[in-house]
Amino acid sequence: MSDKPAIDRMVEVSAAMERTLARLEAMYATLDVAAMMRLEAGQAAVQAEIAGLRTDFLSEIGNRSADIMGKVFELRTDITHIRDDIAVNMGAVDQVERINENTRSDMRQMREQMSVMWKQLKQAQEDIRTLKGEP
Repeated sequence: MSDKPAIDRMVEVSAAMERTLARLEAMYATLDVAAMMRLEAGQAAVQAEIAGLRTDFLSEIGNRSADIMGKVFELRTDITHIRDDIAVNMGAVDQVERINENTRSDMRQMREQMSVMWKQLKQAQEDIRTLKGEP
């Protein structure tokens, strides 16, 4: 295998094939047996190169597909963790809201009790003033 990606090598081979075809068309007028044998040898070499490129290309596609699926799995795992974190945080928010509501309820009860005690204290003050003879 070469260091170049299969697609780049396919482009190069395609360009080489176009050049070879142009030469073949030029040589067509002066065909002889030796030229035919060289053409057949060249054609066999090109077919072998194309077969190798096809194999490399399919292998490269398989590798890229595996890489992409690995990344998709990692992203799915990350999203699952984020979803779990959100669920935990929402549970904590719900708990804080319940505590806050309970605190409000407790404050209402205390305010009502203080109001009753304040009325009783005012009544007691009035009773003491009456007993002392104050206006």
